[in-house]
Amino acid sequence: EESSLPYGNLVVSNHLLSFREWERLIKSTGEEFKFYFPYPDLDFTNTIYTNDPKLGQIQSVETLFKDYRLMMFNDVQALNEINKSGYFKDFSNCFLIEIGSPSNVEMIKFSLERKPEFQMMTSILKNGTERSVEKKCICNAGIKHLDKIEEYYHRFNKYNQNLNIAYCPLKRKSQDTLEFKYITGENLEEKIELAVMKRDRSKIESYLKIIDELASVGERSPFKPNQRFYDVFGKRNYSLLENQECYDIANIDLIFGNVICNNKYYAIDYEWVFDCTIPKSYILFRTLLHSYALSKLEPSDLEALYELCGINEQLKDIFMEMEYSFQDYVSHLKISDIQKEYHLLKLFPYDLEQRIRKIELIQGEDKHTYYFDNGPSFNETFDIVPGIDVKLLIHGKSILGIHQLTVDGKAVSFTTNADLIDGNNYYFLNDPEICICAPAGNQLDIDGYFYLFNDGNIDRIVELMNLIGELAGQNHALQKHLDSLLSHRIVRLLDRKKK
Repeated sequence: EESSLPYGNLVVSNHLLSFREWERLIKSTGEEFKFYFPYPDLDFTNTIYTNDPKLGQIQSVETLFKDYRLMMFNDVQALNEINKSGYFKDFSNCFLIEIGSPSNVEMIKFSLERKPEFQMMTSILKNGTERSVEKKCICNAGIKHLDKIEEYYHRFNKYNQNLNIAYCPLKRKSQDTLEFKYITGENLEEKIELAVMKRDRSKIESYLKIIDELASVGERSPFKPNQRFYDVFGKRNYSLLENQECYDIANIDLIFGNVICNNKYYAIDYEWVFDCTIPKSYILFRTLLHSYALSKLEPSDLEALYELCGINEQLKDIFMEMEYSFQDYVSHLKISDIQKEYHLLKLFPYDLEQRIRKIELIQGEDKHTYYFDNGPSFNETFDIVPGIDVKLLIHGKSILGIHQLTVDGKAVSFTTNADLIDGNNYYFLNDPEICICAPAGNQLDIDGYFYLFNDGNIDRIVELMNLIGELAGQNHALQKHLDSLLSHRIVRLLDRKKK
């Protein structure tokens, strides 16, 4: 944050200590201490770890970064591999240190991206040698959601006859909090990871069978969508699902990371169970879709698993549309919306200079910064305050065609710092400035085209254009001189004839 450069903090400061350096320093004092690791970053925290995450918990790394962000590698894959190697804490980009008597918190996960009625704070707490998991609704509107979770837990136990599977036991701690038993053991995602590394197809299929068993509890029923189904998964043509296998209790979040292997297989997170018929194949689709370990398989091997679950390409298309609708049902707030609101871009390093355009709109003391990445076209709208001079400052020398500039739909005059103007085309050797004097309106629209942007050839082009202009001027002067000489000779010849 102290520098606009990538990794700028490391350049401008020599007072930053790593996790290991802090750890050694505090140990030398003899004090008790505890580290907390906000993830994915300090500004947009959705999980706080104290220990390395389990495999499958790192599924997204979207952050509320301040400016453009360079895409140098696959962040999710990199962090999962770092985590497996035991270096998660070393590579965390921020941490909180508690010195003294540490709290009993081992992990907290916030679901703030959801609608208020689904927002939860899930905590893993340790008291002595005992651990527990608490799920607390953040808003009062979430109490009904907790009621549903508790209801479905009892319904599952009522119907389940399979001694090999179970839902993680819970009890109501208070109106706004459920307490779950902490189940020790490996999650299925970790087991799947090992099977993928060994290319053990039979093991992968056996773990899929566990998911199948957990999804096959209750009374089997035909697929018959009701209004509840349409509310969650959208209204579309579902005729292809008419012969799909469905059960009374449809927990759609049976991903591998939510199943712990102990003396039996426990589903530890069952928030998303609905009062409608949902095809078991959709549940299995989500299991395959959201597995980090399975994403490493060859496409043909992964496709074979979809086929094993009876999911063809047509069903995939329907299930993906259902998934989009489900995500919309849970949350109105998308990471992409946040990025758009803050004008944030993710760019590959080689794209940075040529694609990103940083534009500042300045009115008096107010300055707003925008980032655009939409090709050479420059068709943008800006909100402005009437009666105050406007300056648009574009970062990056350019050759810019300004076809039209209007305020509230009416063309306005403007000035620039262009080094060369050729009709509607403006050649800038410095950051372009477009100035409008006290516009009488609220909306500024500019329609233009970047012929070149941040291109090292612009200086040479302007030099050549100026040279062409000079040559044209010299040519015109020469032609004028020749015309003058010619006229003079003609006059002399005519005079001779007269004599």
